[in-house]
Amino acid sequence: MDEVKRVSELFQSNMLVTIALEDSDKTFQVSKALLCHASRYFVGALQGGFKEASTATLTLPGCDIDTFELFLHYLVNRDLPDSELVVGHAVAESDEQLAAIVAYQAKLVRLWIFADAIMMPRLQNCAAHDIVKMCRFIHPDSIETIFTATREGSRLRLLAVRSFLYIREANTCFGTRYFSKQDSNRLMGVPGFMGECFEEVGRSVCRSFFCSCATHCSLIDPAQRGDYLVNES
Repeated sequence: MDEVKRVSELFQSNMLVTIALEDSDKTFQVSKALLCHASRYFVGALQGGFKEASTATLTLPGCDIDTFELFLHYLVNRDLPDSELVVGHAVAESDEQLAAIVAYQAKLVRLWIFADAIMMPRLQNCAAHDIVKMCRFIHPDSIETIFTATREGSRLRLLAVRSFLYIREANTCFGTRYFSKQDSNRLMGVPGFMGECFEEVGRSVCRSFFCSCATHCSLIDPAQRGDYLVNES
């Protein structure tokens, strides 16, 4: 009941907040109550002693318009768009569909990073779930983004590493239009990536890059494991 009253009180003194983004001239008018209910980040920014609280204007650094539009969809619907409606079936049957999957995956990766910054773990998990649901591989460009924008120990890094190792083991994407050997070589130069790959291999049962374990091994299909999700409590 205390939670019910807390939410009710937010809407008793509601107002619209102007949201500005660094990469766009557009601004958005968003309910302050909705923002504060969604995350303690917005409570601190809009109800504390910061200038944003008095001006009712908030700039979100590092948030592009694609990320913010997905955030708004989640804020209103408490869920993300159905990925199959966005990009079609998860199996990329054409180059156009593959390009759509890669582009939407990049948006979901940026959304996860943004959700981490604004302390919204459930949104992080929604984004991670859709990344896994769409395709079993994470594109090298997105892996670079992940390792540039997240810290060691990040669950998104874990998902990226496991995706890479799973594809390497399954040998389903290397040397194809999905994942070239040049991509693999490029990833070797991403700071921290190969180190975390070796650490993950060291945690696996067989301790090999090339395992055939059907269960318990860290190199099985990442979609079959749930520990890439963050704690929502």
